[in-house]
Amino acid sequence: RGGVYQRVGEVFAEQLTGAETWRTGSNAIMRGSPGDWRVADEPNFMHPRTVANEVFRSRHLEVGENRFMRIGEHRADVVPKGTVVSSREGREVATGSCMRVTGPDGDQWLVPVEEFDRKYLWIRTIDSAGVAVS
Repeated sequence: RGGVYQRVGEVFAEQLTGAETWRTGSNAIMRGSPGDWRVADEPNFMHPRTVANEVFRSRHLEVGENRFMRIGEHRADVVPKGTVVSSREGREVATGSCMRVTGPDGDQWLVPVEEFDRKYLWIRTIDSAGVAVS
């Protein structure tokens, strides 16, 4: 299941003017800084997350007021329960079936498999050395 995936869909986002704390689906505490972006899948910003300004701008295309299309290719692989991933926003431990997504800059985050399947489209498989095989 490891491979390269295209991000799909739209998000709602607004830039932060102050620091913000939020929790992941696994209840990990994460932090956003002024200038980062508050991002959510719903227009009412239920279950928001934060993304650094430079990362957000390189991976989203504005399509309307506070609406952005997710763009870019990312690597992803299935990780076992207990896998720890550290990001700029904080540290998270996989509590169930998760995909570890790696951005083009090497940053990583966890996405539950059922959510991943809605937000990422498979492009090609990669082997354990990171070489495309299809």
